Amino acid sequence: MLQSKINSDVNEQFLRFAKESQKLDRKSAKVEIKHIANHIAGFANADGRNSSNWNK
Repeated sequence: MLQSKINSDVNEQFLRFAKESQKLDRKSAKVEIKHIANHIAGFANADGRNSSNWNK
């Protein structure tokens, strides 16, 4: 079974059945990566920081 090495709570069951939220968003596998870049940036900025200062 699929399970994260970083967070053991993230496994296949969680990814399939958890409710979407600010921290979880599902996208179709048929969508090209370049079309979801804005969504990824939005999640990265959801906590009020921007991607230019992630390491600070």
